Amino acid sequence: MAASIELRFKATSNSATDDKLKLNIKKAISVGEPLQQISSISVAADAATSLVPTTAGDTYIYIKNTDSSNFIQVRRILDKGSGGGDEAGPYDFAKLLPGDFCYFCVYEGLGLEVIANQVLNTPCIIQYGIWTKA
Repeated sequence: MAASIELRFKATSNSATDDKLKLNIKKAISVGEPLQQISSISVAADAATSLVPTTAGDTYIYIKNTDSSNFIQVRRILDKGSGGGDEAGPYDFAKLLPGDFCYFCVYEGLGLEVIANQVLNTPCIIQYGIWTKA
């Protein structure tokens, strides 16, 4: 059975740009099984942690880096059996600094993994949630 999640994004500033910044976006999305309720996990620096498998359909994901000093790399992965060949990755496409968060839809057939900053070589705690697009 499909369920609905209401998303809200608000950003305001009087000093970040020449013009006053004021964004207020609201959108309802339909989601279904499988899903992962908001959870926290430790992300290692020596091995990536898979969050969305390459076998998944379109999947909404929320990730927040709750670490106070380390960043995480968000990577897309492509199943090598799907014609990815040498280009299967993983490829970093986002960097979440301490306290940063992101929300987006992972395209079907692409996977998603995260890894803590390998230079500091210390794990990070992230908060995340996963919902399949209905």
